[in-house]
Amino acid sequence: MNIVRIFLTLTIVISMVCCSSSEKCKTDSDCPKNNKCIHERCFPNAYRPDPQVIDPGIGCSNDSECGYCKKCDDGICVAILECDVGFVALDGSRDVVKTDSIDIDEIADAGMDIVDVDADWDAYDIVEDAGTEDILTDVTPSDITDITCDINLSLKVVKREPAGDLPRGTVMTISGQGFDTECGTLSVYFNGDPNPAKILDKTSTKISVVIPGFAKSGRITVNSLGQVDSSLSVKIQRRLFFTDFGDVSSPGTKFFILSFPNFSEFREGKYDTSGEFPVPILLDPYNLMIIVVTKNKSSEGYTISAYDFSDVKFIKSVVNNNAKSMISNGAIDYEKKKIYLISMDGYLYIHEMESFKLLDTIKIGESLYGIEIDKTKNRIFLSGVSPPIIGPPEDLRAAIFIISRDDYGYVNRGKIVFGEPKSVSTDVKYHPTINKVFTVDYTKGELYVFSPDDKNSDLAPVSLGVESGPMKVSFGSNMSKVYIACNNSSQGPKNATASVKAFYVDTLGEVLGSPLDTKLITSTESTNSKHLVNMFYDDLDKYLIVVSNADNRIAVVDESTFALLSNPRSPDDTKTSSLSGNFGISVEDW
Repeated sequence: MNIVRIFLTLTIVISMVCCSSSEKCKTDSDCPKNNKCIHERCFPNAYRPDPQVIDPGIGCSNDSECGYCKKCDDGICVAILECDVGFVALDGSRDVVKTDSIDIDEIADAGMDIVDVDADWDAYDIVEDAGTEDILTDVTPSDITDITCDINLSLKVVKREPAGDLPRGTVMTISGQGFDTECGTLSVYFNGDPNPAKILDKTSTKISVVIPGFAKSGRITVNSLGQVDSSLSVKIQRRLFFTDFGDVSSPGTKFFILSFPNFSEFREGKYDTSGEFPVPILLDPYNLMIIVVTKNKSSEGYTISAYDFSDVKFIKSVVNNNAKSMISNGAIDYEKKKIYLISMDGYLYIHEMESFKLLDTIKIGESLYGIEIDKTKNRIFLSGVSPPIIGPPEDLRAAIFIISRDDYGYVNRGKIVFGEPKSVSTDVKYHPTINKVFTVDYTKGELYVFSPDDKNSDLAPVSLGVESGPMKVSFGSNMSKVYIACNNSSQGPKNATASVKAFYVDTLGEVLGSPLDTKLITSTESTNSKHLVNMFYDDLDKYLIVVSNADNRIAVVDESTFALLSNPRSPDDTKTSSLSGNFGISVEDW
């Protein structure tokens, strides 16, 4: 015999009491009524539990992190639906063997009565290894737990609370009857999320469950004892998040939340932070956290703070007092489970996604402003300022830095330096289909397109106007258009109108209707109230959302017409420039 050791994160071995069958089969249709074909044998009253219930996982970078019967798909652990996770006998009782490591003998005929544990019953092992059927050899009577399953329970879902539209992360109570509390067959699924929702508590009549971070509007499915009820549904309340940066004389301290896309205030609408000058606001749907990064008030450094995804209550914070300059941008790498923060003095700070623990600090350039993660080729693009490759080091120029997601070293001598002295690259976006990097020079007002492999450009830079001050770059639907949010740079007149400009990705020809005049977007009480500093493309609704650093309004642009769709005010409804929504912006666009 060959001895095989199976290691499973959670191995559930279910033994049948007096229910083995002598009838052989290939499919369920070969078996008598109410029997299932398992391991080529017919078993009565058998039910295959959902493989997604076995060892549920979250974010991942490889299959090994997902556990049994799951694989890593684009950073999410998803079920392998054809995976055989065994069966549950619904004949009134069952025996469950739980162990982290099982020694098994591989035999030719697993259909025989193979283990006699306590002289009064036989165990049939449902664990498979490489397609063969195996038997337990190290099970003792103390390993066996008898569980009674009431197969007469009839599943019926009646209602959910709270009622109405709900944000992700909300604790929902589902009421009804027939909920399995003993036999491991109870699961709840929300539309859009392949993983079962987290169940906090359960009785035969109530389930307390958390709406997952990737849930979408639609049906709620409850599974119990082989029965399914999808009578309930929920509309997910999506939201727009942005920060109050303020100015040097009056630092901002808040972040704002509006329900999306009707732009009414979400709950209180405005929320205090523990620091000042908040810039990045990031969303972590895996851990159901809103993440805000602020400058420390009384010292150097920054603070990462987490707030509950649903009720926006403070959860925790981590301080890095070693940072010498303000954080300018950030991104979450869900596959690597990392948070990347970049600073105005050119540092990359790498934190653990869930705990916020600082893992590494790396000097990249003289300053950094833009960040883009490329999962297709395992690299990170950063934009900012660097000394020239050839020439006096004091002649700082715009630059793109290309580094590895694994060790953060340069990829293929990964630095592109361009523009004239004192030029600045304020943002960078990568187009994976055409393998091109799009960036802007703030000082001269130009749009550049580079190949990240040979560092060359096939197209001449596009002039946006020396007074434009391009700040942010976004791709539109199907990544066929590229949008530039222009700040109205210091080289232009203070009463000049900032704009959003649009170009076709393949030719860089300007889209009809571009530039979008922002006179209607921002108020005119302040002479410099038209500076657009950040932009987000909402792929779900096909909207461009733009914020100003000196006004209390937000621009929502309909991509199909390139026209102003809405002009909502910030929850801090004031004409004072230091109390405006600024810089940080995120949208639940999934």
